[in-house]
Amino acid sequence: MSQIFYPFRSIGQITNQLPFEITIQQKHYSITTSVGKCFQVYNGQNLRLESVSPLHPSEILGFTRFGRNTFVVCSKSLYIWHQNRLIETINDFDGTITHLQNFGKFLLTATSNNTITLSSFKNDKFKKIIEFTLDYRITAILHPRKYKNKILIANENGELELWNIRTKKLVYKFKGWSSEVSCLVQSTEDDIVGIGLVDGRIFLHNLKFDRTVRQFSQEEGKVTSLSFRTDGVDMIASGTINGRVILWDLNENKLFKILKRAHKGPISKVEFLRGKPIMITSGSDNALKVWVFDQLDGTSRLLRERRGHSNFPHKIKYYKNSQVILSGGQDHSLRMFSTILDRQSKEISQGQIEKKAKLLDKTEDMLKLPVITDFDANSTREMNWSNVITCHRGSPYARIWGTENAIIDKKQLKSQDGSIITAVSLSKCGNFAIIGTQSGKLEKFNIQSAINRGEFGEKSPKSRHRKQITGIFTDILNSKTVSVSHDGKIKIWDFDKLTLLKEIDTKSKILKLTNHFESNLFAIVTSALKINVYDLDTLKMVRQFSGHKNAITDLVFSNDSHWILTSSLDSTIKIFDLPSSKMIDWIKFEKPVVSMAFSPNGDFLATTHSESLGIYLWANKKYFSSILVSKPPKKPLLIELPNMSSETDSNVIEEENESKEQDEKDFEKKKDKPQNRKKNNLKIVGREWKQKYIKLDDIKIINNNDNNKQSIEKIKDGLMKEINQENNKELVAEQLSEELITLSKVPRKNWKNLQKLDIIKERNKPKDAPKKPKLAPFFLGTIRNEGKDVFNLDPVVQNDDEKETNTSKVSNTFSKSIDFNDLESALVKVIKKCENDENKDEIDYLEVVKYLSKQKTSDIDLEFRSLNVFKNYDELKLVLRFFKSELSNNRNFELIQSYLDLFLRIYIDQIIEDQELLGLIKEIRELQKIRWQRLSNLFQKNFCRISFFANFK
Repeated sequence: MSQIFYPFRSIGQITNQLPFEITIQQKHYSITTSVGKCFQVYNGQNLRLESVSPLHPSEILGFTRFGRNTFVVCSKSLYIWHQNRLIETINDFDGTITHLQNFGKFLLTATSNNTITLSSFKNDKFKKIIEFTLDYRITAILHPRKYKNKILIANENGELELWNIRTKKLVYKFKGWSSEVSCLVQSTEDDIVGIGLVDGRIFLHNLKFDRTVRQFSQEEGKVTSLSFRTDGVDMIASGTINGRVILWDLNENKLFKILKRAHKGPISKVEFLRGKPIMITSGSDNALKVWVFDQLDGTSRLLRERRGHSNFPHKIKYYKNSQVILSGGQDHSLRMFSTILDRQSKEISQGQIEKKAKLLDKTEDMLKLPVITDFDANSTREMNWSNVITCHRGSPYARIWGTENAIIDKKQLKSQDGSIITAVSLSKCGNFAIIGTQSGKLEKFNIQSAINRGEFGEKSPKSRHRKQITGIFTDILNSKTVSVSHDGKIKIWDFDKLTLLKEIDTKSKILKLTNHFESNLFAIVTSALKINVYDLDTLKMVRQFSGHKNAITDLVFSNDSHWILTSSLDSTIKIFDLPSSKMIDWIKFEKPVVSMAFSPNGDFLATTHSESLGIYLWANKKYFSSILVSKPPKKPLLIELPNMSSETDSNVIEEENESKEQDEKDFEKKKDKPQNRKKNNLKIVGREWKQKYIKLDDIKIINNNDNNKQSIEKIKDGLMKEINQENNKELVAEQLSEELITLSKVPRKNWKNLQKLDIIKERNKPKDAPKKPKLAPFFLGTIRNEGKDVFNLDPVVQNDDEKETNTSKVSNTFSKSIDFNDLESALVKVIKKCENDENKDEIDYLEVVKYLSKQKTSDIDLEFRSLNVFKNYDELKLVLRFFKSELSNNRNFELIQSYLDLFLRIYIDQIIEDQELLGLIKEIRELQKIRWQRLSNLFQKNFCRISFFANFK
């Protein structure tokens, strides 16, 4: 794991090329989609993300749902999940699972070795029932409705066979259609199935009479999916490889409607919702769409959708705060992603592209702007006019956009000489835009009116760049503009006069530029793979870094300018510390990083990767806690990309062999007598047991024998001890020095209401008087039944001996007197145990603090009120000695203050009466004065400093 960054989550990933699954529960339905190594569940009513699975060890090849259980295929393994809890992993398949389907209450699988298996899953146990192998490649499987124990199998030759899976015998062989079957689907009639072929033909075939009822043919080629409408309208929908959805009228036996721009790329699945005029589609374009058939002509309209980039994003920037990311992708789009609520993510509109595409019969990509090569944004004037500027591949125009209305502006900025614009920037005030061209010219525009305000170096042509400009920025005061170019020159310009102030020759082609406004630092990347950091005030190079072995794709400053991060095509990110001029971390990914952005608050780093559609967020450990960076690794540490959930690391499923070996090593370290787990053939399923908040119920015995049960019990005991140790560490803060006042780690809610507990009790008193019970004879007792007090109507019969015995017991009980001197509260017992501990040279009351820290507010109040005041106030003296010791050691300062306040309010009368108690109170008062005087002096000094700098001009 990286020393600085922790995988948090990904955004912008909706679905991939795998078909989705619909699960209907009463009036609600959910949609399950696959994204790489995890699956995610959406609410079908509003397409809100409900849950995300943990990561699997490899890409998901297929999945199906049965009730709340999800069966996931990864390579040769089958993972069984109950909601988001892994139940079991099956690894004994003879090949890669290619088909997965529900078969009533059973699961039907087919492998690459053409083996068909029928399995049951009851009481969290997976069991194979029937298994047989065929001599041809299986392309599709279907269980026809009401065909008991029968499955329909399609092969690569376009033939269909009906098998009895129970007897493993062929029932009937259909002649086929001389083309590979791509999909099978059950129609609304029991005997009729829909058959889709690779050559584009669609057949509705009656299995009972072996006769084709309807036949269609689509020009787009392969039929990727079929679905029958079930709300009373005779219609079938088919998916194509070019993103179209075709609707066929079964009554008229003809084409009804073509949704030409349903998706970009192949349709992965089309499915009508049962009994409703709603159709759900998904494609390889990272989009999930819901269509409703409510138009007068019977056609559909788009009801709702969730989508991200259909091609990987290559340029990202944080906008305004840490909650919004702007992203430009290879799919010709500019999108805004919310890091808080996924449903707020949206694409910034390029106008009525869809309407124009329909009129011109073209795809939307043909009418969209070229791919964005660079962009900049500023939120200062977002309410007044457009505040985003972009330049595009091979275009002499820069376009401006508005984030407030999420739409492109009609105005555009054109270079004077018509050369391609390669770099853009906005001034910090939001009024001006700077563009750099391929010819080396630098021009200034007013962004509100799109009027050209002049060219930098126009009066002195020799001062211009000679080659393509690769980066621009203007400082925070709008006084200087910096530009870099392939000619190796860094030029600093006067922003108002448009004249050259300073030129720095790096003698190497400059490829990238980034800056940090607050510190006036900027950095460049040269073709020699070196990173040079400059100070804009002194115009001198202050740091130089190197180390990448391949082209550097991006660089970015941290929010406080202490770090600079660089990414490369070698799939690594290096983090350099500017004050120490050293590399402090080195991490590696499976795919190269294309673009990076550091959040303005410093809490997250965002990255995009080649051929990955998502934006990945990494939590900055330094923002959330203090970190001590050790020596950087000698080799880059490989880190897996996070999924859509924020619980990545703790939920990662490891390979079985690797997890066994790691569990053995960790288990041997924790236990004095290590167990040989390989001999017992154990496997722990669930979260890693090293996690702090482990669920012991997730641990499951796979091989149920006595040795395994004993080993599991020992593991649980070890886990409980470790968890208790972790909890104890959390309650008491570690002291850096005895001279420093240390606060506790106890949650504030556990002690802040101690002073107001009387007010809270008074407020919570019932307003109404208790109601009288129902009339009943006085001699009837009451018993507790289902949470209510009811009368005991059972007759009680006692003989004379029992009556005499009960009478004697009562009289003996009342005859005994209660000795209050023998009563001790739990608090007193803990304090005495600490004072009588012979293993320690000095009395340590740490266990007392731990005991009180675990109690609720009302329990703490009860503990202090339960002290014995009948025996010379000995217990009160014990508690005061505890307070005195903790104040002397400067530990748990705010906690002791709260407890002391409660104690004094309860026992103020007893303290005044006893001289010894008064003496202890005076000693505690002196300790309080010393501690508080020290804090008061520090507060006063800091207030003076703040006042001084606040008034400083």
